[in-house]
Amino acid sequence: MESDIHDAFHKIDTNISPFEIELNGFGSFENPKNPVIFVHPEENNQLKELYLKVKEKFNFMEYSFSPHVTVGFRNLSYENYLKAWEIYKNKEYKTKFLVDKIILLRHDENWVPIAEKKLDKLNN
Repeated sequence: MESDIHDAFHKIDTNISPFEIELNGFGSFENPKNPVIFVHPEENNQLKELYLKVKEKFNFMEYSFSPHVTVGFRNLSYENYLKAWEIYKNKEYKTKFLVDKIILLRHDENWVPIAEKKLDKLNN
């Protein structure tokens, strides 16, 4: 199945211009079994466009689109999540970064990049 995923990844239409993502503030998913603390991205139409292009090729997967940058997840007990969330829920945090490629990762105890595609708007 990995080869199917690899093939689908290489078929993603990356004919879009690189774009910036602005991060603004913390959020959380309060699931007692798997709590998560993350940073919110600002609304971004280019990110939505990229998501739709990925979804075209990975339409066999069922998942929702909830963009975020995970800060705390693995090895975060629910008790420690509650303590950390008290600190981070009202903290200000803003930054931005350039999205100029997408990367396919495989999880082998750690996330390992196995392929990448540059975003490149062709001049027509």
